[in-house]
Amino acid sequence: MEISSIHINYMDIKKAFDSVQRESLCDPVQFNKRSLSDEDRLKLLKTKWIPSSNSYIYPKNNQNRRYNKSWENDYSWLRYSPSQDGAYCSLCIAFQDHPSENPRYNEFVTIPYNDWKNALGEKRGRLALHSNSERHLKALEKVVSYYRFRIREGHL
Repeated sequence: MEISSIHINYMDIKKAFDSVQRESLCDPVQFNKRSLSDEDRLKLLKTKWIPSSNSYIYPKNNQNRRYNKSWENDYSWLRYSPSQDGAYCSLCIAFQDHPSENPRYNEFVTIPYNDWKNALGEKRGRLALHSNSERHLKALEKVVSYYRFRIREGHL
């Protein structure tokens, strides 16, 4: 009887560990501030963090607001980081240029975005502003070229 309970506990622990490990593999922070292999780039561009539970509730920030997963429907580049409770741009991380002294320039790339109140909106909607920024559009061009090359070489 004791052996089977140990086995069950071990399996529960292994399942929980595997879940945490799987989640951390999709956390965009792990790809930040380092040079990326082709495998890393593809993983970052193709995968998103998915909570291990359907009942997961994103944490609230100091303004009593939280990340909204539905934003990913309109902004396919958006990646949530559970370790930072912030959003990142997969395209800009995959093809980073040089960081700037301006924190707004590094937002979504090396600095997580978590001002959920201003995520959307005509005037201050940071998701749309980032999506139309010069940095993002350059990264988008690089992603398109990268995929074309990978397809032409038969790697996709």
